[in-house]
Amino acid sequence: MAGTIPFAASPALSDDGLDEDPHEILKISPDTSDDVVKAVAHRKSADVHPDSDSPDTEEYVRIQKAKDALLEG
Repeated sequence: MAGTIPFAASPALSDDGLDEDPHEILKISPDTSDDVVKAVAHRKSADVHPDSDSPDTEEYVRIQKAKDALLEG
């Protein structure tokens, strides 16, 4: 069709809603214990929490989804 713009597909999302490896998001290795996953996620999410001095809601949600994916998996 002349004059149309081709549709660009968005990246495929996994079942957890993430488009990248949860280990990469949290910057941890795949053999990290659940306790360390929780601690890292807590520390990283505190920096971007909506009530913090530097809120970043999207990053906060991304960190929480990564943590949940790793702890449920």
